[in-house]
Amino acid sequence: MKTKYLFLLLITVLLSSCEDIETSDLGLNSAWLQFENSADNMSEGEASMQVPILYSSNKNTDGVDVSFTYTATVPSGFTVLPANGIVNIPAGEFVGYITVIPEDDSIASDDIIITFSIEGNTAAPLGIAGQGIYNITSDFTIIEDDCPIAIDDFVGTYSVDDVFTSGTNEGLTLAGAFGESYQMEASLVAGDVTGTKLMFNNSPGFNTYFNDGTVVTFITCTKEVIFDDGFPLLAEWNVFEYSASSYSDDTKSITCTGDFQNFGPFRFTITKL
Repeated sequence: MKTKYLFLLLITVLLSSCEDIETSDLGLNSAWLQFENSADNMSEGEASMQVPILYSSNKNTDGVDVSFTYTATVPSGFTVLPANGIVNIPAGEFVGYITVIPEDDSIASDDIIITFSIEGNTAAPLGIAGQGIYNITSDFTIIEDDCPIAIDDFVGTYSVDDVFTSGTNEGLTLAGAFGESYQMEASLVAGDVTGTKLMFNNSPGFNTYFNDGTVVTFITCTKEVIFDDGFPLLAEWNVFEYSASSYSDDTKSITCTGDFQNFGPFRFTITKL
Protein backbone atom coordinates (compact mmCIF):
# COMPACT_ATOMS: atom_id res chain seq x y z
CA MET A 1 0.00 0.00 0.00
CA LYS A 2 2.84 2.36 0.86
CA THR A 3 4.44 1.62 -2.51
CA LYS A 4 1.24 2.54 -4.39
CA TYR A 5 0.87 5.74 -2.33
CA LEU A 6 4.44 6.85 -3.04
CA PHE A 7 4.00 6.09 -6.75
CA LEU A 8 0.83 8.18 -6.96
CA LEU A 9 2.48 10.99 -5.00
CA LEU A 10 5.44 11.01 -7.41
CA ILE A 11 3.13 11.26 -10.44
CA THR A 12 1.28 14.16 -8.81
CA VAL A 13 4.52 16.06 -8.16
CA LEU A 14 5.76 15.53 -11.71
CA LEU A 15 2.48 16.73 -13.21
CA SER A 16 2.49 19.77 -10.95
CA SER A 17 6.06 20.61 -12.00
CA CYS A 18 5.23 20.33 -15.69
CA GLU A 19 2.32 22.74 -15.29
CA ASP A 20 4.77 25.47 -14.26
CA ILE A 21 6.53 25.36 -17.67
CA GLU A 22 4.83 26.92 -20.65
CA THR A 23 5.09 24.54 -23.55
CA SER A 24 4.32 25.08 -27.22
CA ASP A 25 2.13 22.80 -29.24
CA LEU A 26 4.62 20.19 -30.36
CA GLY A 27 2.16 18.27 -32.50
CA LEU A 28 2.22 17.74 -36.24
CA ASN A 29 1.36 21.36 -36.97
CA SER A 30 3.86 22.95 -34.58
CA ALA A 31 6.53 25.28 -35.94
CA TRP A 32 9.01 27.84 -34.66
CA LEU A 33 11.90 30.03 -35.78
CA GLN A 34 15.31 30.13 -34.13
CA PHE A 35 18.96 30.88 -34.78
CA GLU A 36 20.99 27.74 -35.25
CA ASN A 37 23.66 29.09 -32.88
CA SER A 38 23.39 31.54 -30.01
CA ALA A 39 26.96 32.69 -30.76
CA ASP A 40 29.48 32.38 -33.56
CA ASN A 41 32.57 34.16 -34.87
CA MET A 42 34.84 34.73 -37.85
CA SER A 43 38.16 36.39 -38.56
CA GLU A 44 38.23 39.84 -40.11
CA GLY A 45 40.31 38.37 -42.95
CA GLU A 46 37.63 35.88 -44.06
CA ALA A 47 35.53 36.77 -47.11
CA SER A 48 32.09 36.19 -45.55
CA MET A 49 30.13 33.96 -43.20
CA GLN A 50 26.50 32.99 -42.81
CA VAL A 51 24.27 33.11 -39.75
CA PRO A 52 21.63 30.35 -40.17
CA ILE A 53 18.00 30.86 -39.16
CA LEU A 54 16.09 27.59 -38.79
CA TYR A 55 12.40 27.06 -39.50
CA SER A 56 11.48 24.05 -37.39
CA SER A 57 8.37 22.59 -38.98
CA ASN A 58 7.18 19.45 -40.72
CA LYS A 59 6.23 21.45 -43.84
CA ASN A 60 6.89 24.72 -45.63
CA THR A 61 4.50 25.00 -48.54
CA ASP A 62 4.44 28.77 -49.08
CA GLY A 63 7.85 29.97 -47.91
CA VAL A 64 8.56 32.03 -44.81
CA ASP A 65 9.83 35.60 -44.47
CA VAL A 66 11.84 36.20 -41.30
CA SER A 67 12.45 39.76 -40.16
CA PHE A 68 15.62 40.48 -38.21
CA THR A 69 17.40 43.43 -36.65
CA TYR A 70 20.90 43.86 -35.29
CA THR A 71 23.02 46.08 -33.10
CA ALA A 72 26.82 46.28 -33.14
CA THR A 73 29.53 47.51 -30.81
CA VAL A 74 30.78 49.75 -33.64
CA PRO A 75 28.66 50.94 -36.58
CA SER A 76 31.12 50.21 -39.40
CA GLY A 77 33.65 47.63 -40.54
CA PHE A 78 31.13 45.11 -41.91
CA THR A 79 28.14 44.62 -44.21
CA VAL A 80 25.01 42.64 -43.34
CA LEU A 81 22.84 41.05 -46.04
CA PRO A 82 19.94 41.03 -46.85
CA ALA A 83 20.11 44.78 -46.39
CA ASN A 84 16.33 45.04 -45.98
CA GLY A 85 16.40 42.90 -42.83
CA ILE A 86 14.25 40.11 -44.24
CA VAL A 87 15.46 36.55 -44.80
CA ASN A 88 13.30 34.45 -47.11
CA ILE A 89 13.17 30.72 -46.48
CA PRO A 90 11.78 29.34 -49.77
CA ALA A 91 8.99 26.78 -49.92
CA GLY A 92 10.28 23.29 -49.26
CA GLU A 93 13.33 24.55 -47.35
CA PHE A 94 13.87 25.01 -43.64
CA VAL A 95 16.88 27.28 -43.28
CA GLY A 96 17.67 30.83 -44.36
CA TYR A 97 20.82 32.87 -43.95
CA ILE A 98 22.02 36.27 -42.84
CA THR A 99 25.38 36.99 -44.49
CA VAL A 100 28.10 38.97 -42.73
CA ILE A 101 30.90 40.47 -44.85
CA PRO A 102 33.74 41.96 -42.78
CA GLU A 103 35.92 44.83 -43.95
CA ASP A 104 39.51 43.56 -43.96
CA ASP A 105 41.58 46.64 -43.18
CA SER A 106 45.06 47.22 -41.80
CA ILE A 107 43.91 49.06 -38.70
CA ALA A 108 44.35 47.37 -35.35
CA SER A 109 41.17 47.78 -33.31
CA ASP A 110 38.78 45.87 -31.06
CA ASP A 111 36.67 42.89 -32.07
CA ILE A 112 33.22 43.77 -33.43
CA ILE A 113 30.25 42.06 -31.78
CA ILE A 114 27.00 42.03 -33.77
CA THR A 115 23.85 40.93 -31.94
CA PHE A 116 21.16 39.64 -34.30
CA SER A 117 17.52 39.35 -33.18
CA ILE A 118 14.55 37.67 -34.87
CA GLU A 119 11.58 40.01 -34.88
CA GLY A 120 8.34 38.95 -33.24
CA ASN A 121 6.15 39.75 -36.25
CA THR A 122 7.19 36.61 -38.10
CA ALA A 123 5.09 33.64 -39.18
CA ALA A 124 5.86 31.38 -36.22
CA PRO A 125 6.76 31.51 -32.51
CA LEU A 126 10.39 32.28 -31.71
CA GLY A 127 13.12 30.33 -29.98
CA ILE A 128 13.70 26.65 -29.42
CA ALA A 129 10.29 24.92 -29.17
CA GLY A 130 8.68 28.33 -29.62
CA GLN A 131 9.42 29.26 -26.01
CA GLY A 132 10.73 32.72 -26.91
CA ILE A 133 13.76 32.10 -24.70
CA TYR A 134 16.62 30.29 -26.39
CA ASN A 135 18.30 31.20 -29.69
CA ILE A 136 16.08 34.17 -30.44
CA THR A 137 19.28 36.21 -30.56
CA SER A 138 22.75 35.37 -31.82
CA ASP A 139 25.98 37.16 -30.90
CA PHE A 140 28.31 37.20 -33.88
CA THR A 141 31.91 38.31 -33.34
CA ILE A 142 34.25 39.58 -36.05
CA ILE A 143 37.69 38.87 -34.63
CA GLU A 144 40.30 41.56 -35.26
CA ASP A 145 43.30 40.12 -37.09
CA ASP A 146 45.51 43.21 -37.26
CA CYS A 147 48.24 43.68 -34.68
CA PRO A 148 48.90 47.03 -33.02
CA ILE A 149 52.05 49.09 -33.43
CA ALA A 150 52.98 52.33 -31.67
CA ILE A 151 54.07 53.98 -34.90
CA ASP A 152 54.79 57.31 -33.18
CA ASP A 153 57.59 55.60 -31.27
CA PHE A 154 59.37 54.90 -34.57
CA VAL A 155 59.52 58.56 -35.58
CA GLY A 156 63.03 60.01 -35.32
CA THR A 157 66.60 59.88 -36.59
CA TYR A 158 68.02 56.59 -37.90
CA SER A 159 71.54 55.28 -38.23
CA VAL A 160 72.43 53.00 -41.15
CA ASP A 161 74.42 49.79 -40.80
CA ASP A 162 74.93 47.61 -43.87
CA VAL A 163 77.35 44.91 -44.96
CA PHE A 164 77.93 42.15 -47.48
CA THR A 165 77.65 39.13 -45.21
CA SER A 166 79.58 36.57 -47.29
CA GLY A 167 81.15 35.95 -50.68
CA THR A 168 83.79 37.99 -52.49
CA ASN A 169 82.63 41.26 -50.93
CA GLU A 170 82.20 39.92 -47.38
CA GLY A 171 82.65 42.68 -44.81
CA LEU A 172 82.33 45.51 -47.34
CA THR A 173 79.85 48.30 -46.58
CA LEU A 174 78.34 50.76 -49.02
CA ALA A 175 79.69 53.63 -46.95
CA GLY A 176 83.16 52.10 -47.18
CA ALA A 177 82.85 51.32 -50.89
CA PHE A 178 81.73 54.82 -51.86
CA GLY A 179 83.36 56.90 -49.12
CA GLU A 180 79.99 58.13 -47.91
CA SER A 181 78.05 58.46 -44.64
CA TYR A 182 74.35 57.85 -44.12
CA GLN A 183 71.68 58.95 -41.71
CA MET A 184 67.92 59.30 -42.18
CA GLU A 185 64.87 60.94 -40.64
CA ALA A 186 61.59 59.04 -40.24
CA SER A 187 58.26 60.88 -40.05
CA LEU A 188 54.60 59.96 -40.11
CA VAL A 189 52.86 59.80 -43.48
CA ALA A 190 50.15 62.42 -43.90
CA GLY A 191 46.70 60.90 -44.29
CA ASP A 192 47.74 57.40 -43.18
CA VAL A 193 44.71 56.06 -41.34
CA THR A 194 46.31 52.65 -40.76
CA GLY A 195 49.02 53.94 -38.44
CA THR A 196 51.54 51.59 -40.06
CA LYS A 197 53.58 53.82 -42.40
CA LEU A 198 56.76 55.89 -42.10
CA MET A 199 58.38 58.22 -44.62
CA PHE A 200 62.18 58.35 -44.77
CA ASN A 201 64.29 61.31 -45.87
CA ASN A 202 68.05 61.66 -45.70
CA SER A 203 69.38 63.80 -42.87
CA PRO A 204 70.89 67.15 -43.90
CA GLY A 205 74.65 66.87 -44.46
CA PHE A 206 74.54 63.11 -45.16
CA ASN A 207 74.62 61.19 -48.40
CA THR A 208 71.55 59.50 -49.91
CA TYR A 209 70.73 56.01 -48.70
CA PHE A 210 67.02 55.67 -49.47
CA ASN A 211 65.60 58.09 -52.00
CA ASP A 212 63.93 60.98 -50.19
CA GLY A 213 60.23 60.33 -49.66
CA THR A 214 60.60 56.55 -49.42
CA VAL A 215 57.56 55.11 -47.59
CA VAL A 216 57.81 51.93 -45.54
CA THR A 217 54.75 49.99 -44.38
CA PHE A 218 54.93 47.81 -41.27
CA ILE A 219 53.18 44.43 -41.61
CA THR A 220 52.47 44.22 -37.94
CA CYS A 221 51.31 40.65 -37.34
CA THR A 222 54.31 39.08 -39.09
CA LYS A 223 56.78 41.81 -38.03
CA GLU A 224 57.80 42.48 -41.63
CA VAL A 225 58.05 45.62 -43.75
CA ILE A 226 57.41 46.46 -47.37
CA PHE A 227 58.49 49.47 -49.40
CA ASP A 228 55.44 51.10 -50.96
CA ASP A 229 57.17 51.89 -54.27
CA GLY A 230 58.85 48.50 -54.61
CA PHE A 231 62.33 47.35 -53.65
CA PRO A 232 64.53 50.26 -52.52
CA LEU A 233 67.35 51.86 -54.47
CA LEU A 234 70.30 52.00 -52.07
CA ALA A 235 72.91 54.78 -52.10
CA GLU A 236 71.74 55.84 -55.58
CA TRP A 237 73.51 52.72 -56.80
CA ASN A 238 71.41 49.57 -57.24
CA VAL A 239 68.00 48.20 -56.30
CA PHE A 240 68.17 45.76 -53.40
CA GLU A 241 65.64 42.98 -53.98
CA TYR A 242 65.70 41.68 -50.42
CA SER A 243 64.23 38.26 -49.66
CA ALA A 244 63.44 38.77 -45.97
CA SER A 245 62.55 41.72 -43.78
CA SER A 246 61.82 42.29 -40.11
CA TYR A 247 61.44 45.03 -37.54
CA SER A 248 61.89 45.23 -33.79
CA ASP A 249 59.59 47.11 -31.43
CA ASP A 250 62.28 46.98 -28.76
CA THR A 251 65.22 48.43 -30.69
CA LYS A 252 63.11 50.45 -33.18
CA SER A 253 65.03 48.96 -36.07
CA ILE A 254 64.32 47.59 -39.55
CA THR A 255 66.42 44.86 -41.16
CA CYS A 256 66.38 43.53 -44.74
CA THR A 257 68.51 40.66 -46.05
CA GLY A 258 69.05 38.93 -49.37
CA ASP A 259 71.28 38.68 -52.41
CA PHE A 260 72.30 42.09 -53.74
CA GLN A 261 72.13 41.27 -57.43
CA ASN A 262 75.48 39.65 -58.42
CA PHE A 263 77.46 41.24 -55.60
CA GLY A 264 76.64 38.69 -52.90
CA PRO A 265 74.51 38.28 -49.77
CA PHE A 266 73.77 41.62 -48.13
CA ARG A 267 72.06 43.04 -45.06
CA PHE A 268 71.08 46.49 -43.96
CA THR A 269 69.72 47.58 -40.59
CA ILE A 270 68.43 51.03 -39.83
CA THR A 271 68.04 51.82 -36.14
CA LYS A 272 66.44 54.75 -34.36
CA LEU A 273 69.04 56.72 -32.42
